[in-house]
Amino acid sequence: MLYGENGIFTKRVIDTLAEMADAGSLVFVDSRHHIQDFHHVIVKCNHLELLRASNYQGNLEDEDGVPEDVIEQALQTYSRKTNLPVFISCGARGMKVNLPEYIPPSTVNFQSKEKKNILTVPPFHIEGEVDICGAGDSALTGIACAAAAGADMPAAALVGNLVASVIVQQIGVTGTCTREQLLERFDAYKERLEHP
Repeated sequence: MLYGENGIFTKRVIDTLAEMADAGSLVFVDSRHHIQDFHHVIVKCNHLELLRASNYQGNLEDEDGVPEDVIEQALQTYSRKTNLPVFISCGARGMKVNLPEYIPPSTVNFQSKEKKNILTVPPFHIEGEVDICGAGDSALTGIACAAAAGADMPAAALVGNLVASVIVQQIGVTGTCTREQLLERFDAYKERLEHP
């Protein structure tokens, strides 16, 4: 997992990651400032980072004010560059993942909205105080661990969402998510979907 803006993103590093992915490794990248430079890897970023990388000219100060179709268009455009799944965390909107044509349908049974190869995994809404510090990194960790364990990409997106939802409730600390917490959150998530 790579992130930051302090010189680690040389062309050599980016190309080496792409070579590792081309050789069959699962390579996930999350970069706040350089997402547009990566290719042939699985990318996870948030919708504002994606829009900045796409040279979006609209207002990014009101993150909830960016229209859904604008986010999805930027996601599709970027996905053509990688030809691999791209995960976009969208805060209270959940997570979007663009699935190239060859990705099989999800084995996870949850409600989602699919169009243009974009799957939207609904969020687990949190009541009360939240601390979003670490939410993106924890989402990527959940995605990567699930994928490494054999989950398909929609299931990995769901795990990423659920891990992040546990982390944001841990105020003022570097959060953790245990197996038990994840399973408990998954049960609560299913319950909410089945009985809204």
